Amino acid sequence: TSVGWRESNDEEVRDLVFAMAQGRGLPVAREQINVRREREHLFVDVAYARPMELVPGSTYTWDFDAKVDTWMLTPQGRGR
Repeated sequence: TSVGWRESNDEEVRDLVFAMAQGRGLPVAREQINVRREREHLFVDVAYARPMELVPGSTYTWDFDAKVDTWMLTPQGRGR
């Protein structure tokens, strides 16, 4: 799916990432999704823990830390 990151504000990006996490059954809260921008970059960081049963009767809490850095380029035909 194509997402207009440049046109979305930080809350909209956070909501989209949250919806994607919920759709995959990930234990992520909105507060765990950090969105920031620097010049032409959009950064999205998500950290969460998920208990996983490695063998029957043995559960381990696995920490996940996802970081995304994407360029927000001006689409061709649009000037700045």
